[in-house]
Amino acid sequence: MRALVRRLLVLLLLAAATNAGALDAPIAGDELRLVWNPSFEGKLVFVSKDPTFLFPSIGSADDPGIGTPGGMVVWLFPGPPPPFGGNVGAPAGAGWTSQSGGTESHRWSNPAAPFGPSPIRSVMMKRGRRLKIVSRLVPLAETPPFGRVAIRIDTGSLRTCAVFEAPTIRRDEPFRFLARRAPRPVAADCDAAIGGSTTTTTTLPVPSCAASTPFYPLCGGTCPPGETCGPNAVAGLFECACLPASATPCAVSGYPICGGACLDGNVCQAFSINGAGSTCFCVAPASTCGPPPPATCVSGGRCPPGQVCFATTTPTFLCGCSTP
Repeated sequence: MRALVRRLLVLLLLAAATNAGALDAPIAGDELRLVWNPSFEGKLVFVSKDPTFLFPSIGSADDPGIGTPGGMVVWLFPGPPPPFGGNVGAPAGAGWTSQSGGTESHRWSNPAAPFGPSPIRSVMMKRGRRLKIVSRLVPLAETPPFGRVAIRIDTGSLRTCAVFEAPTIRRDEPFRFLARRAPRPVAADCDAAIGGSTTTTTTLPVPSCAASTPFYPLCGGTCPPGETCGPNAVAGLFECACLPASATPCAVSGYPICGGACLDGNVCQAFSINGAGSTCFCVAPASTCGPPPPATCVSGGRCPPGQVCFATTTPTFLCGCSTP
């Protein structure tokens, strides 16, 4: 079960593609702090007071709470170019609040992080004043020293980015990176800033579905006719896969009903961690969530119809099937 919970958290980027229709803003960064362990759990803190960061207009398509597709994705690009890294994201919907009076703002709150709908704990965006992001997962498979870390924040068509490199770096050691007071990059857009070039950008080919970023709704790779690239959650590992275009994927079918489509004969099961984090993922029909709680976990598997596979992580791992 420990491995299952960890796999629920891992969202690694395998390939990066240029967003040709994006509006970019390279900005100065006040702080980037990363502390994590081999399971990617830890803390990511990014703060910028650069007033030129791109604030999504409330009610627009870029609004992270109600926009299309909505949400926010935070990318980390460690080391020198080429820019490959990992991401975490906060989906649209519950968790986002916006304020239109006075200084416009967007906020995201997820007390269950790294569980719940996102590993991101909080976001504060105040137009022209402050951008702060806190995540309880650091999506980096690489180990420092990096020598350089870039960060990009996507909200719809808006991309804001900052680059932390010498002499802004204070600590750059295994599972710990700290940098402060990064100046605004001298670059036309985020592709140039992150890629290390001030004059040219590189457009990468559209990857296959399996090689596209495994964070829904950014699954954007190619699929055969009649299929679409979407999230396939298998045993807690969210990946992009080619799914029937007419079916709702299990991963987004809606907790606790969780009646979406799965591949390879698997079935869609509701899963909850500590009564807060909740999701849907595909499990083998013969698997079992474990005996009725409170009992030691056997696996994160199937429950009878209408029941949820519950798990607690403190003080010990316990799990079992119960009603929502």
